[in-house]
Parts: sequence; C-alpha cells; structure tokens
Amino acid sequence: MKSETKFKETEIGKVPEEWNVKEIGDVCHLVRNSFSPSKEDSRAYIGLEHIEQDTLRLISIGSSKNINSNKLVFRKGQILFGKLRPYFRKVYRPNFEGVCSTDIFVIDANKKFDNCFLFYFFADRRMIEEATLSSEGTRMPRASWKYLEKLQRGFPDLSEQKAIAKILSDLDSKIELNNEINKTLEAIGQALFKRWFVDFDFPDEKGKPYKSSGGEMVDSELGEMPKVWRTGVLSDIAVVVDCLHSKKPNRQDSGQYLLQVYNIGVDGRLDLSKLYFVANDDYKKWTKRISVKNGDLVISKTGRVAAVAQMLEGFEAGMGRNLVCIRHMKSKSLPAFLKEYLLCPSMKREIGIKTHLGTVLKSLHVKEIEKLRTILPPYEIIKKFEELARPFQKLVNMNIKGNLNLIQIRDSLLPRLMSGRIRVSIG
Repeated sequence: MKSETKFKETEIGKVPEEWNVKEIGDVCHLVRNSFSPSKEDSRAYIGLEHIEQDTLRLISIGSSKNINSNKLVFRKGQILFGKLRPYFRKVYRPNFEGVCSTDIFVIDANKKFDNCFLFYFFADRRMIEEATLSSEGTRMPRASWKYLEKLQRGFPDLSEQKAIAKILSDLDSKIELNNEINKTLEAIGQALFKRWFVDFDFPDEKGKPYKSSGGEMVDSELGEMPKVWRTGVLSDIAVVVDCLHSKKPNRQDSGQYLLQVYNIGVDGRLDLSKLYFVANDDYKKWTKRISVKNGDLVISKTGRVAAVAQMLEGFEAGMGRNLVCIRHMKSKSLPAFLKEYLLCPSMKREIGIKTHLGTVLKSLHVKEIEKLRTILPPYEIIKKFEELARPFQKLVNMNIKGNLNLIQIRDSLLPRLMSGRIRVSIG
C-alpha cells in the first residue's frame, strides 16, 4: 500500500486523479428475481435475522421450506444489503446461492466492476449513513434505492478494485479462520465436559473411565450420579453478583468500556464488535463493586435470558444493566468448568424452570441464579478437568482478541481505501 496520491477536483470534491466519478447506478444494479416458496424446492434462506449486526458475518442460515411469501433469488458472490433499518449495517456477501428476504437489496456489479470491491463499498459506514438518510417510513424505515443509485462517488479501475478487495477480504478470511478454529476448540472442551460430567466417564483412581468401568452410581434429585458426588446450588461453588439498577451513563466515543447484553454472544463467547464507552468518572461510580475481569462469566437475566459469555484474559469492563456476574471463588479456580456447566443441556433445563414470564419479556432473578441446582463433583476432579480444558480456553480467548484487532484494522482501512486516501500498489 502507498499512503500518498495526487487528487483532482470534481463535482463531489477531491478524488484520486486516476479515478472516475460515476453514479452508483452505473456501477451496479438491483437483482429482482422472484422466488415462490414450494415444499419441493428447498433452498438456503437468508433473512435479516440471519445477518449479524455490524460485523459483516452470517450467524445462521434458514430454509426456504419455512417461508410463506415470495422472496428474492441471489447468486454466489452477489451483495446482500439490509434495507430495513440500514443503520444496523447488515451487509453480507454469500459464497453460495439461495433466496433472501425482500427487506434485503440483492446487488450485482455491472461490467468492469468487482462484486467483492462493491461489497466493501456498501459496508463502508459512509454508505450506511447515506442509506439511513434515504430511509422512507417512520416505524419501519427502509433505504431507498432510487436515492442511492443517483449518488456520485469516485471509483478506481477494475485492477485496483480487485487489489483493494483482496486486502480487506484477506482480513475477513483470517477472522473467519479464527472463528472456525474456535468452533473446533470449543467442541473439544464440550466433548470433554460431557464425557466427564454428563456420561461420568472421568478417570477413576486407576485412570479408567469411572462409569464404564463399573463405578458405583446413585440416584439424586438431578438424576443418576457417582456415589461420592453430591448436589447443591450454584452459590456453593461461585459468587453471584448483580448489576447496578441505576440509570446507565451516557455513551461516549471513547473512555472506559461498559458491558451490554448485546455483548453476550453465542456458546460462551464475548462479542466485542460493538463497544459502549462511558466517561472515566462515570465508570468509577458504576463499577465500584461490579467490574468484571478475566475468567468471570456474565449471564443475561432478561431478554435473551441466560445467554452466557466469559471475560477474556487481560480484559476488564463494567457490568451493564440486566447482567449478572458469576465468579469462581478465590479458594477454587474453576472458570472452564463453570463455563461448560452453564452451557450444558442440564443447566439450560434448570434455568428454564427458574425463568419467569413477565408481561413483555422473560426474566431470570438473581436469587434464582444463586439457587440453580448444581452437581458438585469432588474438587480434585474439577481441578484435573481445568488442567486439560483451560489451555483450549486460552487459545479461544486469544483468537477472539485477535479478531477484535483484525476487525478494527479492517474498519479503519476500509474508508481510507474507498476514498483513495490510501492507495494500493498494483503490479
């Protein structure tokens, strides 16, 4: 990359000398191929709910068998741009074909323009702002393509488009690779936990699997378990700390970080794609007794009830509203065990029993979290599990922090590359 270039004055301001000013409608077009649902024709389906807000990632895929109205057809490599509430920045470029919601623009490049480049062009926050400004409707604001296609922007030639797209897509490929590695590591940890604490085949005194080798089992209120184990409640092995219930401090552009419910990702992961900063003074007041640190688990108590995430090593934050901290006791360090236990099916069933249905949202009270019924294996067994599982956990956390850095680099480079403030060497 090179950081210096010559600019020329145009009707839209300064653009690189070699770039051409064009209307967006001259470089790409909407694809409006309709799809009628049929039980005999099963295709991958993407709705707005399947595209993660702000991250340019897909979080799940639906099926056309479960839709009832006409949708739009998309091809591999085309751009999907969420037009309903476009400020959510739900933009995705699939590597497969399928159908999508009519609340998504399907965009395809014209000749001499590259879809991968245009994907990042539309993901640029300046385009998100333009789409938001163009929105029509009060309750359900939708971006206007008639407005967007008339916007003029500077565009490089095809070779530079591809070079820009490669830089940004290489970063996204590394992010996706880290995510895939984490899925594998997490699956190993879950399988190990299941073998030891669900199937009860932890190593016995002779190193043999306990239950499979004839270890004595007894009945309990939580089902069958090894004879030497007992049952209790979560507060027997962890400290449960509620959040403050006072008014949340105002959001700042920088400062100290305050954890929000939307930062609780899936499968125990912390989602740091959206950061809520507060002023240092507000942070000190808010976190006087409830800052969360390495190894702490955070669970949501309303909305997405019982969503769980674990704090990263070296990361500290204030705990926002509707969150509860679950911290291992100082005398017994068991962060890997607690995480897997809170995510396992038996604990999810227990949480379901304790969950209250309010007038609007489900909720889980702090006292009920403390009273969640829990199996209590001997600490020596948990300690051995920690020794095996914690290295996997550390690698997962390292990849999460690495992805955060990669996302920040990508989103920092993106507007500079799209405006020509940073140029790419070609050749």
